[in-house]
Amino acid sequence: MNDLILGEMSWKDDVYQANINIGGKDIDIRLDIARDDLEQILPRVHKVIKKIVQYDKQAKKFACGELLDLKNSNWLEEGEKNCTAKTFQSSLNLIEVSFFDDEAVSFEYEAEEFLFWEHGIQITMDENNEFIEAELVG
Repeated sequence: MNDLILGEMSWKDDVYQANINIGGKDIDIRLDIARDDLEQILPRVHKVIKKIVQYDKQAKKFACGELLDLKNSNWLEEGEKNCTAKTFQSSLNLIEVSFFDDEAVSFEYEAEEFLFWEHGIQITMDENNEFIEAELVG
């Protein structure tokens, strides 16, 4: 299936999958919905993707607010200086955006190794475009 915003989409592993390029970076898109619900979720997907750069910045800022203290209190190497908000946010690379039936959106980030030692960060945005959770994954 081909979509004007997402391009080529495929149904694989019980989710719709696509890949978009934003600013030279490939980002995987997953629509974790019932196969028959595609038309219902596409307007939400299109709105988010059109503002993906803005949401990416907001998600990084939210994650920093939620996880920077954790990094600096529990995840520093011996002799390592506290991580700044700027360094924290710049070490996150958006790799996947997932959409769900309840209109929640998950932003998955690959973090540079120094941040949380090979763990990624997943940030959830609710149906009202409010970021509500940031957690370590992997």
